[in-house]
Amino acid sequence: MHNVKHSSMADRVLSGHYPCVMAHTVFSQNHVRVISSPDMTDLRSETVKHVLGQIYDAIEFFQGDKGYHSILLEFDEPFIHCEHQFETLLWNLLQALHDEDSKSFAWNEKVESDPGSVQFSFSLMGKAFYIIGMHPKSSRRARQSPKPMLVLNPHEQFEKIRATGNYEKVRDKIRRLDIAYSGTRNPMADDFGNTSEALQYSGRQVDKESWRCPFRPRNQKTTML
Repeated sequence: MHNVKHSSMADRVLSGHYPCVMAHTVFSQNHVRVISSPDMTDLRSETVKHVLGQIYDAIEFFQGDKGYHSILLEFDEPFIHCEHQFETLLWNLLQALHDEDSKSFAWNEKVESDPGSVQFSFSLMGKAFYIIGMHPKSSRRARQSPKPMLVLNPHEQFEKIRATGNYEKVRDKIRRLDIAYSGTRNPMADDFGNTSEALQYSGRQVDKESWRCPFRPRNQKTTML
């Protein structure tokens, strides 16, 4: 695990044109922990445990930090051919991380584990996270990255912004900048509680009515999404 200066995304986010102002904040303040792994398809038990252990270390590192921060997982392989491929890889990885995590930790009680719920958010070490998938073949310019990546943003940070009354202001600014950056509005962007955030994780545009999330939480009942 290393700091943001060694991430292949640092220069791009800090260029001044990247639309996510929160990403700019955490990168500029060096509040990103970068976890590098060779292959996103390597879901062997020892590999998953190693990556998960580094995620736990990052969570503990930021424990009690009142500022904003993120955890960035980046992978050297595989070569990404299309959005469907990346989406499958993302959910396979999240499933493997959850399966191992569930042996020691319960799901965060403030969010739902059912990906069909509008209150769904991913959970590791009992902490809720909003996941942003990034890769070279993303149709959204803001989601394009040199390598396959997952950004884990603590859910509590969004609640903190809501508590200050600035959530709508920050949200609208990001969406406005994203239109300028990408040329079009992100059709998958939505507020927590309106639709399941699982729809947004991979960055691929999907039909909100027919898409089915492949994730299955351990020992939990789920609805189909």
